[in-house]
Amino acid sequence: MENDEDLIAVDQDKNARLDDEVVPPYNAKELSEEEISSIRPYIGKEFESPDEAYNFYNRYA
Repeated sequence: MENDEDLIAVDQDKNARLDDEVVPPYNAKELSEEEISSIRPYIGKEFESPDEAYNFYNRYA
């Protein structure tokens, strides 16, 4: 039977290897510059209505 010290040593070794990995989020895709500018506020951005502007800035914040 394993003692607690053996389990801790194994867990620490496993975590040390995982800390160096970069795992992309599930179903992630890289956005184009056009897509980024559509979700980032900028001076002169136009909206169809005040409600659309309000909702956009609340989502952005």
